[in-house]
Amino acid sequence: MAQRPRMPAPARRADPVPAAARPPVAPPVSSAAKIAVASPPAVPQAIDGTALQDRIARLAYDKWCERGCPHGSDMEDWLAAERELRSQSSGNGRK
Repeated sequence: MAQRPRMPAPARRADPVPAAARPPVAPPVSSAAKIAVASPPAVPQAIDGTALQDRIARLAYDKWCERGCPHGSDMEDWLAAERELRSQSSGNGRK
Protein backbone atom coordinates (compact mmCIF):
# COMPACT_ATOMS: atom_id res chain seq x y z
CA MET A 1 0.00 0.00 0.00
CA ALA A 2 1.43 3.35 -1.00
CA GLN A 3 1.75 6.12 1.56
CA ARG A 4 -0.23 9.28 1.06
CA PRO A 5 1.73 12.47 0.75
CA ARG A 6 1.51 14.67 3.84
CA MET A 7 -0.56 17.79 3.50
CA PRO A 8 1.06 20.98 4.72
CA ALA A 9 -0.51 22.67 7.74
CA PRO A 10 -2.91 25.45 6.77
CA ALA A 11 -1.42 28.90 6.82
CA ARG A 12 -2.36 31.02 9.80
CA ARG A 13 -4.55 33.95 8.89
CA ALA A 14 -3.69 37.40 10.04
CA ASP A 15 -5.79 38.65 12.94
CA PRO A 16 -8.42 41.05 11.52
CA VAL A 17 -8.43 43.16 14.73
CA PRO A 18 -5.06 44.46 15.92
CA ALA A 19 -4.27 43.77 19.59
CA ALA A 20 -4.28 47.48 20.44
CA ALA A 21 -7.88 47.83 19.23
CA ARG A 22 -9.26 44.91 21.29
CA PRO A 23 -11.08 45.59 24.58
CA PRO A 24 -9.16 44.59 27.71
CA VAL A 25 -9.74 41.06 28.98
CA ALA A 26 -10.69 40.54 32.63
CA PRO A 27 -8.26 38.45 34.68
CA PRO A 28 -9.35 34.87 35.38
CA VAL A 29 -11.42 34.33 38.54
CA SER A 30 -10.39 31.62 40.97
CA SER A 31 -12.73 28.69 41.42
CA ALA A 32 -13.23 29.61 45.10
CA ALA A 33 -14.51 33.04 44.09
CA LYS A 34 -16.87 31.48 41.54
CA ILE A 35 -18.33 29.20 44.18
CA ALA A 36 -18.76 32.04 46.65
CA VAL A 37 -20.61 34.17 44.08
CA ALA A 38 -22.71 31.31 42.70
CA SER A 39 -23.89 29.96 46.07
CA PRO A 40 -27.45 30.94 47.02
CA PRO A 41 -27.99 32.44 50.45
CA ALA A 42 -28.66 29.96 53.24
CA VAL A 43 -32.33 29.46 54.09
CA PRO A 44 -33.10 29.03 57.78
CA GLN A 45 -34.56 25.63 58.61
CA ALA A 46 -37.68 27.21 60.11
CA ILE A 47 -38.55 28.88 56.79
CA ASP A 48 -37.76 25.99 54.45
CA GLY A 49 -40.75 23.68 54.89
CA THR A 50 -39.61 21.34 52.11
CA ALA A 51 -36.42 20.45 53.97
CA LEU A 52 -38.41 19.79 57.14
CA GLN A 53 -40.84 17.53 55.28
CA ASP A 54 -37.91 15.66 53.74
CA ARG A 55 -36.41 15.08 57.19
CA ILE A 56 -39.77 13.89 58.56
CA ALA A 57 -40.29 11.58 55.58
CA ARG A 58 -36.82 10.06 55.94
CA LEU A 59 -37.22 9.52 59.68
CA ALA A 60 -40.71 8.03 59.22
CA TYR A 61 -39.36 5.67 56.57
CA ASP A 62 -36.52 4.59 58.86
CA LYS A 63 -39.01 3.96 61.69
CA TRP A 64 -41.21 1.92 59.33
CA CYS A 65 -38.23 -0.19 58.24
CA GLU A 66 -37.15 -0.77 61.85
CA ARG A 67 -40.63 -2.10 62.65
CA GLY A 68 -40.52 -4.62 59.79
CA CYS A 69 -42.40 -2.60 57.12
CA PRO A 70 -45.97 -3.31 58.37
CA HIS A 71 -48.81 -2.35 56.05
CA GLY A 72 -51.04 0.58 57.04
CA SER A 73 -48.80 2.26 59.61
CA ASP A 74 -47.63 5.25 57.57
CA MET A 75 -49.53 7.87 59.58
CA GLU A 76 -48.28 6.46 62.89
CA ASP A 77 -44.66 6.58 61.67
CA TRP A 78 -45.08 10.10 60.23
CA LEU A 79 -46.53 11.48 63.48
CA ALA A 80 -43.81 9.79 65.54
CA ALA A 81 -41.15 11.31 63.27
CA GLU A 82 -42.75 14.79 63.62
CA ARG A 83 -42.78 14.46 67.42
CA GLU A 84 -39.16 13.37 67.49
CA LEU A 85 -37.97 16.24 65.30
CA ARG A 86 -40.01 18.78 67.26
CA SER A 87 -38.57 17.55 70.55
CA GLN A 88 -35.04 17.83 69.09
CA SER A 89 -35.65 21.37 67.81
CA SER A 90 -37.23 22.53 71.09
CA GLY A 91 -34.06 21.69 72.98
CA ASN A 92 -35.26 18.65 74.87
CA GLY A 93 -32.73 16.46 73.08
CA ARG A 94 -35.09 13.56 73.70
CA LYS A 95 -35.32 10.85 71.02
